[in-house]
Amino acid sequence: MRCEKCGVDLGEEYTLCPLCGEKAADCEPVLQGFETAGYLRYDKSEAFIKPRFGHDFPQKFLLRAAWVLCPLLGIVSLFTSKALWVFGVPAVFAVLSAVYFLSALFEKGRLLHNGVSLLATAVSSAVFTLVALIANNGAKEIALSLAFSAALFIILFAIRPKKMTEQLKALFVL
Repeated sequence: MRCEKCGVDLGEEYTLCPLCGEKAADCEPVLQGFETAGYLRYDKSEAFIKPRFGHDFPQKFLLRAAWVLCPLLGIVSLFTSKALWVFGVPAVFAVLSAVYFLSALFEKGRLLHNGVSLLATAVSSAVFTLVALIANNGAKEIALSLAFSAALFIILFAIRPKKMTEQLKALFVL
């Protein structure tokens, strides 16, 4: 048996491809002399579940926008009030962390993509804290946003340890 769509050799016990659900063709396997490994059962109902916050939720876009907005706030603050840098950058990362945390609470599926975005926000806050230390301006406030992001990440890890562990394993290939 063989799946024509996936190009996968299947055992004789398969009538449907366990990977894509297509009908298995009665063909000779391409690779001879190998036992077929067991596949996970294909459940068509799970294949098309669209999560409320999934790939259509703009996790990467929001973080990229923050990476563009925060340096602009720093540049503008050079010519105007320092408050844009001192309070604007921490506010951006605090709001971003809260959005990722809340969306992770409602995220469906086996992995928490928003948890990774929350971790990336904490790392971004750390980078901007270093910049603020070098510039000797606003480091305390940005460090508070870093602490806020880290605390939300720890809380999310405590609430959903299995999903976060699986997500981190998938992300960092542990």
